[in-house]
Parts: sequence; C-alpha cells; structure tokens
Amino acid sequence: MTKVQATSAVQNKEADIKFLEVMSKIQGADLDRALEQEHLDSQNARAGVELATSVSKHLNEMEREKISEREEREKRNERNEKNEET
Repeated sequence: MTKVQATSAVQNKEADIKFLEVMSKIQGADLDRALEQEHLDSQNARAGVELATSVSKHLNEMEREKISEREEREKRNERNEKNEET
C-alpha cells in the first residue's frame, strides 16, 4: 500500500507541477498583452500630443499672418492718407 501511496503522491506532484507550468504560461501571456497594451497606449498618447502641438503651431502661424497682414494694411492706409494730404 505504501508504494501505491507513494506513486499517487508522485503523480499528484507531477499534476501540480504541470498545472503551475500552465498557469505560469497564462500569466506570462497576460503580462505580455498588458505590456503591449501599455505600449500602444503610450504611442497613442504621444501621437495625440504631437497632433495638438502641430495644430497649435499652425494656429500660431495663421495668427502671425493675420497680424502681419493687418500691419501691412495699416501702413498702406497711413501712406494713402499722407498722399491724400499732400
């Protein structure tokens, strides 16, 4: 009977080891997926920041162009007014 119990204990330990190996692989796969998701999230965040920066630069350039055009128009008007006075 002791040999049967010993064999049974060995089989139980082998089953436990196989179970732990499977669980380890599952946890490893879960960690890999979580890391990949974090990587994708960081890429999306970076892309969002780059897009926001690009839009902001474009808006600033447009505003500078408007200011420049307004200043040019004002100078032209001043010249026209001086020419009309003379």
